[in-house]
Amino acid sequence: TESICLDILEIEPDNQEALVNIVLAMSDRFGKEYAVGDARITEYLTRIRSDYERAYYSGITYERRAKAVLITNGVGAYELFRQAMALNQAAGHPAAEASNHVNLGILAEDRREYEVAEREFERALELDKTAERRAEIAADLLRLGRVAERRGFPDRGLAYSERAYRSYLAQGNQAQAIAAITFALDCARRLGLVEEVARLEKELIRLTGSRSGR
Repeated sequence: TESICLDILEIEPDNQEALVNIVLAMSDRFGKEYAVGDARITEYLTRIRSDYERAYYSGITYERRAKAVLITNGVGAYELFRQAMALNQAAGHPAAEASNHVNLGILAEDRREYEVAEREFERALELDKTAERRAEIAADLLRLGRVAERRGFPDRGLAYSERAYRSYLAQGNQAQAIAAITFALDCARRLGLVEEVARLEKELIRLTGSRSGR
């Protein structure tokens, strides 16, 4: 793809489709065993005429660079995700911005900064609702449940994970529904909610039984 784009750009330096595709192809190599010059990608990005597309693809580039950094030593990933988020905000792209908040939340969670992680996941949930991304909404709810439990609020962990369970179930994602209800069950046990534990255990048995019977 990259070589084809270069051939096109040699003949048509302003070809917008080729510029977008080469940015995507080059940034996709971040973290792999290839050297990718940021200056080259930046130069291609500046040639994209649409303000929206330039901001959007710049955001993708920063996010991919941040993920590549995480694979190596993680230094600078936070700032790169923040830069990606600012660009996605400018482009008015809630789905991409939500992804940035999720990544920032995961970084905060890894540092055990659970309140920060909770704020990032809450914002991701708001944006995913705006973008109507049902699978991501369920994932956000489960992340919020996990963080709430780690902060010492198993009651909130139970509430969030049950919402995630219902959402996954409605989408037909049985594997994730099982993961969510298992977490909810753990929270209910921590709270000593005997009736809730019995109800959730029954639901889990029904789910796992129907899965194995397929």
